[in-house]
Amino acid sequence: MTLIYLTNSMLCEDFDELNKNALIKANPSNQNFHNRLIRAFAKHHQVIAISYRPLATYGKPSFLPYA
Repeated sequence: MTLIYLTNSMLCEDFDELNKNALIKANPSNQNFHNRLIRAFAKHHQVIAISYRPLATYGKPSFLPYA
């Protein structure tokens, strides 16, 4: 079975880049949770992870991630 996992979790490098430029820093616990869940699923199933960068509350105007 193939699982498609939609998340805003991202690679460590991407997360660090997002936080470097963000006015309000993202919480890394969300990244850890999704990373572990994806890896657990991948032990028993094929996983396709689709990730997007979060946009809300990361800048001004509110729909843009950077200042």
